[in-house]
Amino acid sequence: MASFWWLVIGDFNEIMVQEEKMGLFDRPLRRMVDFGNVLNRCDSVDMGFRGYEFTWDNNRGGRANVQERLDRALSNPS
Repeated sequence: MASFWWLVIGDFNEIMVQEEKMGLFDRPLRRMVDFGNVLNRCDSVDMGFRGYEFTWDNNRGGRANVQERLDRALSNPS
């Protein structure tokens, strides 16, 4: 079977670790673990990024502000 390189870029609407979120409530650990498990099962690698650490902002002020890293570029390791 041939092996092909693939790349997926987009808003996955989930974080992998709590440090990828700032504001209000912590993300449930189970959701982060499940997301990580899916990425591992797909043999995907997060390619990382440069720039501001969060890619989404709810545009609310003060304590109601929430920022998260939801956008990712994933590929297979080959």
